[in-house]
Amino acid sequence: MNKVLPFLSIAVLLTISASCKKAAFDIPLERIDLPVDADARCLYIHGDSIFVAGGNVDQTGFIAGSALDELSFQLQRSDLKRELYSFAYHKERWYAGGDSLLVYRGRELSSMPQYYWNRADWVSDLSNHPIRDMAQDSTGILMVAGRKLAFGVLYQSFDDGGSWSPLEPENELRCAAIQDGLAWVAGNGILMRSQWGSGAWERLALNDRYITDLHFESASDGWALIEDGHVLQTSDGGTTWQEVRKKGGMSFMYRMATEGASILCVGEAGMLSYTTNEGMDWKS
Repeated sequence: MNKVLPFLSIAVLLTISASCKKAAFDIPLERIDLPVDADARCLYIHGDSIFVAGGNVDQTGFIAGSALDELSFQLQRSDLKRELYSFAYHKERWYAGGDSLLVYRGRELSSMPQYYWNRADWVSDLSNHPIRDMAQDSTGILMVAGRKLAFGVLYQSFDDGGSWSPLEPENELRCAAIQDGLAWVAGNGILMRSQWGSGAWERLALNDRYITDLHFESASDGWALIEDGHVLQTSDGGTTWQEVRKKGGMSFMYRMATEGASILCVGEAGMLSYTTNEGMDWKS
């Protein structure tokens, strides 16, 4: 499962930790209660189920799950050492990424143990960084970590998470994507692309923009969310970009979802912004 989630489903669920007025939107929004009083930091759809994970800063992490057609969440775990920022499923194993490069991995959510890094894979000077995002396909899994105004690290594994190859760019990393044999990572002033599986990464020019999320529906077509609310679109795999939302100065924007001509962006303080015609018109 990649990060291009069903548009209306994520429009509903991104209000989990946000207070907003329904009358401000012409798409259906519903506030859904979680069985825990903590921040919801990531969403993940797997089959006919959806999972929410998170936790308050410097406190325990949680995972809650629900059937997609019910949206009634039950707590799966609430005893994880640190808050969670990312979630994935790869080769019949669950992965959860938290603060301080903490990773949980296992076949069952209820008994998912902590993953202990091999000495060769550990990046000690980045040990206080959250694992911000994960991406995967049938061949491997990609993770990115970083803290604001600090160096980041990307991890790639092609042996089902048995070992990882770290790479340390001199920028914070926030997001990752894999699609049709290509992989991308991005963050504060950085965008990189790889022939997925090669281990080699090229840096793409993007005028030092701060990218907080990426979505690609093919090896060529994709979108990037900028922290100030701008949205960029590419049709050549990230080599060049054009703006489809030019309004800046909004709340810090964290994540986006895309489906067809629709794009939904979510930010701090409950900010939601969306378009249903590929960026020609936006509402917030």
